[in-house]
Amino acid sequence: MSEHEPMQRTQALQELGLDPCNRYVLVQLGAGNINDISNLRKMVCAQVLEKSNGLVTPIIASSPLSKKNSATTSDAAMIQRYPISPYLRGFDFVVSAAGYNSVHEIVRWNIPSLVIPNTKASTDDQETRSRALHDNVRHFHASTEDEISWGISALLSQSEETNINLNGASENMQNIDSGEEAATVISSIAKN
Repeated sequence: MSEHEPMQRTQALQELGLDPCNRYVLVQLGAGNINDISNLRKMVCAQVLEKSNGLVTPIIASSPLSKKNSATTSDAAMIQRYPISPYLRGFDFVVSAAGYNSVHEIVRWNIPSLVIPNTKASTDDQETRSRALHDNVRHFHASTEDEISWGISALLSQSEETNINLNGASENMQNIDSGEEAATVISSIAKN
């Protein structure tokens, strides 16, 4: 494994101190420095727990760039790792802000995702990036509570109904290794 390649699921979870026998969703909605994301984070965690009947645990990724202490819910754990990308395959899917680095890591490692743009980021067009990634299969865009609920349900259902491995570890997946390759993939998705 190179230093830039994500760990496999079991190793990633063990290094995070999480039980590989359980299922997890990573919630990484940003540092919360631009606007308060605490209510959104709580709502996402509650939706994951409700829609999975408590079988999937939300794990909040606390940004080392955060100027505030990230509050957790009683049913969610918090981790602080940077970079987080080596651990992405440990999760069933990721609920993420649509920041440049986050989206490119999701695309590069083909991690199933629900991407929620932070529209308060004035110099970063997260809305467009999130919509370009949306494919209704592995990647979902959400701007409203209904879209968040639907995206979480769709991602949870995929893993249960089709019994496919949604942690990005498929041997047949093509890894994207550059910004140019990522742009090509995003452009092809946007054209469809």
